[in-house]
Amino acid sequence: MNTLCWQPHPGQASPLADDLHLWKLDTRLCLSHINAFSAALSPDETARAKRFKFPRDRDRFIFAHGFKRQVLAKYAGAPPDALCFVENQYGKPALADSLIRFNFSHSGDLVLLGVMNQVDVGVDVERTNKAVDYLQLAERFFHPNEAKKINHCNGDARRQAFYKTWTSKEAYIKAVGKGLSLPLDSFEVEALPDQPAAILDSHDTKNRRSIHALNIGKDYAAAVVMDKAASVILMFNECNHLNIRC
Repeated sequence: MNTLCWQPHPGQASPLADDLHLWKLDTRLCLSHINAFSAALSPDETARAKRFKFPRDRDRFIFAHGFKRQVLAKYAGAPPDALCFVENQYGKPALADSLIRFNFSHSGDLVLLGVMNQVDVGVDVERTNKAVDYLQLAERFFHPNEAKKINHCNGDARRQAFYKTWTSKEAYIKAVGKGLSLPLDSFEVEALPDQPAAILDSHDTKNRRSIHALNIGKDYAAAVVMDKAASVILMFNECNHLNIRC
């Protein structure tokens, strides 16, 4: 697996069958370009954005969904606002009539989007919160072995273990495409922060998927899950379709 650091996109989007393209957006660095993101939204998304009570939440929605459309438009060869999405029975979105597979997540000021050709992918990003009872949540929602490992961690290592586990599990259920119909405690991932991310026990009897923890920024945790056949991960740090680097 060849993993690169975050870099500007070279200008031409064409993933090979074994490539994963990861796109990151830091909305704090692109505030002056919000109109470009807003213009990419569909009428329904524009209406949803207007229903937010607080401007900050509205702007984050615009950035996340506008960025998703702008990036996917590069692959689909269509205007961002013309893209049509469909959902499977569990609510996972996909581009209609396309071989491109994607998944996206946003939390706080960051947006993460994964794109592959004909291969499902799952991504998750979470803003970390130090005022959380990590052990209580782990014991309630995670696999027992994961909760034990988190309990054995002290100080900041416990926070890292919790969010590593959370993002890995969220990315996994999104890659599988079954959402929360697949309980978080029904499979196990590696929780310890000093160990490589991994799927230790799951419903995937063929063990086809791999997890990669991502260094996405201070106070954030992120993970991506994809088919083990992927040989290259390209990580793009972009602001918008005008290639304004964040």
